[in-house]
Amino acid sequence: MSARSLFLTGWTAIVAAMIAMIVGHTGATHLSWEADEISTYAAQAPHQDWITAGMLLPCVAFASVSMLISRYRILGDSAFAHFAPLLAGAAIGGLMTLATFKEAAPTTEAAMQTAGINAVVQQSFHNAGLMGFFFATVLLVILTGTLAAANAARRRHKLAAAAAVLLGIAALPLMETPWPRLLDIPGPALGLMQRASLFSLWLAVTLILAALPPRLPRPPPRVLPPPPTSLCRDSGRVPVTRRDTRSPPRSLRPPPHKAHRRPPVHRHLPSQSLRRERS
Repeated sequence: MSARSLFLTGWTAIVAAMIAMIVGHTGATHLSWEADEISTYAAQAPHQDWITAGMLLPCVAFASVSMLISRYRILGDSAFAHFAPLLAGAAIGGLMTLATFKEAAPTTEAAMQTAGINAVVQQSFHNAGLMGFFFATVLLVILTGTLAAANAARRRHKLAAAAAVLLGIAALPLMETPWPRLLDIPGPALGLMQRASLFSLWLAVTLILAALPPRLPRPPPRVLPPPPTSLCRDSGRVPVTRRDTRSPPRSLRPPPHKAHRRPPVHRHLPSQSLRRERS
């Protein structure tokens, strides 16, 4: 795929993921987006398939960014740049696990004691996928934003990359600390904390796509193996090229064969031979 195709695929996937999330939250009157997490909507909402699509579409964006980094070297050729696709792969694996194993029971001690073994196993995989995706994405945003800010030539690209790094760092306290109490929001606000943190990561990924250089370097040329050798009649071993295998060069071609031409035979008329005899 070309660089433009990868850019277009990444932008389309990240915007479509947000649209799918918004559509998936509609129609769930028995749920509260401030108290219930996104996983609860993915398991109980009427449009839960849209939530699942919103989880899987960022995988396409991560894959596009990973191919841009590894193939077109948009972040340089350092060891940190080669480490970024590994984080993108970990984030993709976490999202796929999160979408496959939906929430089976709330992660509370009372709910886990009454749930069956299958529900406990499914919820364990769900929590593991969520943690793997979250921490891998935070590290990916911080690493890619730092490298993009260091390699960017324009000022706006540097500012976008720096803002992406700050948003990636801010996702951790938004997820872990009870900041809604500072805003006097009553009741449990786990869903609000999770949505604020994930929106921070979504905005950071969009800023990283905006901070990438518009003109990408060409991919490195492929290193071909040395050509085979053959014997030449004039010198030692010389490499064989495609031209040599098809037809030898003109200097090595034998001279064209000249056909033996017979001397012309002069046929005299009878009158001429009689005149010669008389003379």
